[in-house]
Amino acid sequence: MFLLILDVLIISLNVLIILFGMYVFIYPDNDWLRMFNGIPDDVEQDDIDLLKIKFRAVIAIMLGVIMGSFSVLQAIVTHIG
Repeated sequence: MFLLILDVLIISLNVLIILFGMYVFIYPDNDWLRMFNGIPDDVEQDDIDLLKIKFRAVIAIMLGVIMGSFSVLQAIVTHIG
């Protein structure tokens, strides 16, 4: 039972990583991303900066999908086999 709860928590964490990546990909220019990257509010970001942020978001989405698929496979194998 403990392993099932742990698997559900890990899978939900991977879903949160994917959702975070999708949010950053859709809205690359928001206030908390500016604060995290140290960009002042009055500075306009170039297209290359927004593209870099979107590239990082795609990497986060891919990592979330890969880790999530391995977590699902591990949960299936442990509970069936």
